[in-house]
Amino acid sequence: EQIRRRGVSAGRFDSSELATPSVVPFDALRIIRIPGDGNCFFYAVCDQLQGTPLETDAASLRHELTSRVVQIMPELIEQGFVLPENADFIVDSSFSEGTYVPDEVVPLLSRCFNVDLVIYQENGTVLQYCMSPLQPPIAIVRILLRHEHYESLRFANPIPVSEPIVDAEEPRLTQQGAGHFGARPAQERPERIIRPEAPAHNCGPMDRACDQCGALLWCSETRNFCCAKGKVKLPSRTVPQVLADLYLGRHRLSAKFLTNIRSYNSALHLTSLGAKLRLVPGWCPSFIISGQLHHNTAPLFAEDSAEPHGWQVYFNDRELESRQSLSQKVKPELLELLQTLLHECNGYVRSLRAVAHRISQDPELGDARIVIHPDRRPSGEHIRRYNLPTANEVGILIVEDNENTPASRDVVIQLRGGGSQRISETHRSYDPLEYVLLFPNGEDGWHPELLMSNGKKLTPMKYYASEIMVRAGQFSVLHYGRRLFQQYLVDMCAKIEAERLLYLRTHQQDLRSETYSGLR
Repeated sequence: EQIRRRGVSAGRFDSSELATPSVVPFDALRIIRIPGDGNCFFYAVCDQLQGTPLETDAASLRHELTSRVVQIMPELIEQGFVLPENADFIVDSSFSEGTYVPDEVVPLLSRCFNVDLVIYQENGTVLQYCMSPLQPPIAIVRILLRHEHYESLRFANPIPVSEPIVDAEEPRLTQQGAGHFGARPAQERPERIIRPEAPAHNCGPMDRACDQCGALLWCSETRNFCCAKGKVKLPSRTVPQVLADLYLGRHRLSAKFLTNIRSYNSALHLTSLGAKLRLVPGWCPSFIISGQLHHNTAPLFAEDSAEPHGWQVYFNDRELESRQSLSQKVKPELLELLQTLLHECNGYVRSLRAVAHRISQDPELGDARIVIHPDRRPSGEHIRRYNLPTANEVGILIVEDNENTPASRDVVIQLRGGGSQRISETHRSYDPLEYVLLFPNGEDGWHPELLMSNGKKLTPMKYYASEIMVRAGQFSVLHYGRRLFQQYLVDMCAKIEAERLLYLRTHQQDLRSETYSGLR
């Protein structure tokens, strides 16, 4: 008994060889399907807790379990069950809705709620048995783990249970006679479908490679889908080695980086994202928009009384502190690493910092403005234009006069004041200014001047379809971006739809002519 309780205090105990009422033959159980949306562990446990004093919903269980884990975290670190450097990641992942529960938290269910936890494998053996420190337990939780997904296990032939178990040490969770709380015989439990099981759709293996661009395709996809039969040729993108290690899990801070990648991108981006986000109760995809989505820029320098944001932070004396104040999820050490990396490799950051330095040295430039053209700067330079010291030719500094009126698609950055400006979806800087962790070097996104190999215009749909393809032997940072990649896909899909609507609006005469041509 002492050995078993020491196993419980450590949080893990394999008791597949012990005879215990909690461990029953696997063939006496049936599987209750649970949706694989990141909350499967909590859905499976809630299914097991029906009719017990602990009956609750998945969201409440996640919050309550994580709160109790936070309280005992110092003890877990002292026991060596949790490494100190992993504590923040474990807590953040446990609190985050739609995120798979860390392995360290799973066995703590028995310790925090006084339940016996039995985890079976697909072959029917017991992978893990965690015994409640209080016997008899309030409930017995039997779940199945296969392919990193949890499902609930019920008796194939329900059997009656004895007297209801009363929890003397958990009065807050035990509400006898209060509605649905209190134990019920197993055969009286209603069959509750957590979510209707979606029909399976198998695309088969993605093992067909395009002989033009090397993209891996499913059986129903054609070469026209990835590169338009060789007409679309995009340059390969490279990322700094440190950033590649963070994405690939080879850096000690990778877990923290990937879990909160959207927070880090929001702390480092050069523009602000404008959208009406649609929030759905319970679990929902990480990024949903309703209506139009747009990117905005701010003046180069923040007002004295205003908090800097966007690229204003890059010119703040307390740059790192300003970024930390934007989100509580960012780790200072990792944020400083990413900030230094962008200072070294991002063309926009280097150019704008060079502009700020030049302005501080030359008072005559106090009324100047920065213009980022939608296409590359022409080779000829106006006498009143000052070149930015960058090989990328990101933008130009223009002294105010009547000869240099910016075009409608130009990104015009006032030095101070003037409010924010919306960046056109067709501007080449639309993508790299917002997604600095996906385009760390500041490479151009799609713009209307891009052509296919046959000389025709390259549409945004063909461009992004080719960009997101998986290619054997090629590392694409997009595929490792997790929630930031999801946000990027939603953003680019909105851009494609905006371009389609723009075409319909500006080509009404042509579209009518095509419609009427067949009426004669």
